[in-house]
Amino acid sequence: MKIKRLVLFVLLSPIIICVGFFVLLLVPLLVGDIRARTRIHLPDGTERIYEERRDWVSNTGVRSIYYWINEPVSDIKDYYSNNGVTFIAEGDTNSEERWFIGLLTDDEGVDYQYIQVYRHGIHQYLCDYREYYSCLTVAVMDASQNNLHNLSVNLPTTNRREIEPPAFATLPNWGTLITITYFDHDY
Repeated sequence: MKIKRLVLFVLLSPIIICVGFFVLLLVPLLVGDIRARTRIHLPDGTERIYEERRDWVSNTGVRSIYYWINEPVSDIKDYYSNNGVTFIAEGDTNSEERWFIGLLTDDEGVDYQYIQVYRHGIHQYLCDYREYYSCLTVAVMDASQNNLHNLSVNLPTTNRREIEPPAFATLPNWGTLITITYFDHDY
């Protein structure tokens, strides 16, 4: 009887170790994505319109989730300002880019004065790619603008889109587009 248990233990041990390792590796990644998505509270009436992910570096990707709401940009900016987002840059009013970008991060030592120098509004200028799920940017922009899909604040990376995503083509020409962006890890 003891020999059967020993043989069974020897045969099952590698399987148990592999399953345990897989669970230990995968769970933090899944929890990180869920945590990032739930940190940003959406205003009532918000509709999810599109999501994309682009590869970045070192098994890292940039994930952007796009939402639309039938409210003015100023109201949505105020909503997020009151919910922990620090807005640090805005579009160039001379070129009539009407957008604001804010930061929500776990890092309490962020020097917002330094970040303001960039004013490009692109996520990777504001967050480090090693801050998986913990540094999020929130961009709010006037949905009536032309070429919304290619505003610098609306790009997950510095590469312009060659083709407008269908979700942008059918977007109403009023209200506010909200983009939430964060770095994630490849599974």
